[in-house]
Amino acid sequence: MPRKIIPSLIVLFLLINLTPAPVTGQNEFYIYLPLIRSGWSVAMKWQNGGCYSSWCETGWYSSPAVADVNGDGKNEVIASAYSLIALNGDTGALVWRAGGTANRTWPGIVVADLDRDNQKEIVIAQSGGLVTAYHLNGTQKWQRQPAGNSAELRGILVADLDGSNSNLEVVVTRAGGSATNTWVLEANGNTRPGWPQLSQININNANGYAWGVYNANAAAANISGDSRLELIVPSDVHYINGYEPDGTLLPVNTSVYPNKKYWGQVGMWEDQTVEKRGWG
Repeated sequence: MPRKIIPSLIVLFLLINLTPAPVTGQNEFYIYLPLIRSGWSVAMKWQNGGCYSSWCETGWYSSPAVADVNGDGKNEVIASAYSLIALNGDTGALVWRAGGTANRTWPGIVVADLDRDNQKEIVIAQSGGLVTAYHLNGTQKWQRQPAGNSAELRGILVADLDGSNSNLEVVVTRAGGSATNTWVLEANGNTRPGWPQLSQININNANGYAWGVYNANAAAANISGDSRLELIVPSDVHYINGYEPDGTLLPVNTSVYPNKKYWGQVGMWEDQTVEKRGWG
């Protein structure tokens, strides 16, 4: 069969066999088809950006970001394996390098306007418990070690937890053997009152169970219908803790779990009967 006929047959097959998906609340239907085109090729634009003359830093799992760091109207690539670098997007040439090579960067790079001054910052979390905010030109704005210098911070997110269009908060999570795994920092880097969690009081009172957070697992969303964002943090146990912006534990639905008070007391199982029983 001639090759040119094959794409046409694939499209015809999809048109015959695909069921249109309705759009909720509308009398419209959409069919999504793959684009089939020949003649495309992929070519390397540049590589080894940010490497030294004889070696490159070991990369981990940190995703890069893009932003215009020098005001030239073009986006640079911002990345971190250990040091933080900005690279020319067209050529891969080094624009600037900040920080040292002693602490690795596990979570992705965050670019956000922390204090709403119309000037974005770059925020990274690293081993050694470091959380660092940089100006777009690579100079340091602040650096903190909220969990001490022996912790590795493997998760970071930035959000307006209060939902008030005010300064943003920086949430970091720690890998390691402790139920205290989540810190919330203000836009100036200081730890917010009510954090970290789980607090020692909540641990002592068995108000929740948690352990290390080994990847970027935390999420922030408005799940209660008020203006604030709740913080949801899974960790290396079969429990998920939920928090208000001030560190207050999220309550359970007592009609479903009458013997529990908080999210972190409910074990996650494949069967709700087992969850209610509390063991499996």
